[in-house]
Amino acid sequence: MTNKDVTIQGALFSISQPYAAGHVLSDIEASVLNQTRTENVRNNTATNVKKLLEDAMTKEAAELVAAYDAEYSFKTARDGAGKAKRDPLEAEATKIAREIVRAQLKKASKKVGEGEGDVTKEVFDAAVETVSAKEEVIKVAKQRLAAQSRLLDATELSL
Repeated sequence: MTNKDVTIQGALFSISQPYAAGHVLSDIEASVLNQTRTENVRNNTATNVKKLLEDAMTKEAAELVAAYDAEYSFKTARDGAGKAKRDPLEAEATKIAREIVRAQLKKASKKVGEGEGDVTKEVFDAAVETVSAKEEVIKVAKQRLAAQSRLLDATELSL
């Protein structure tokens, strides 16, 4: 069994990761996964369904949901799962990685886009993923989170 480091309230904790490919699910585990999948399909299609329903395009809305449902699979944040909540360490490492990749693009007089000499979003995202996993980036992310926690502790506000 592996563990994953997760930041909770500014402190780092090791959380077990008991599931692996091929794990046989209990009834409750299957139920939880199916519920999460259903919520993800609903949440990820809601904006487009709303627009279609506003235009009385009920059939199109049903087709959109059915198509998304048929193609849906769980993804991690690094796989492009969108704006799913991540632990603060991952989020900070990704933020730092984006800063680094953008600076490198600027240095090379490139940008993310579809024009001549541009870097595609897929290439940008892959670079961010690679950089965010680097030991030095994770180290700096931990330092930033610790500094933020110290500032929070040192700053009292009456709200």
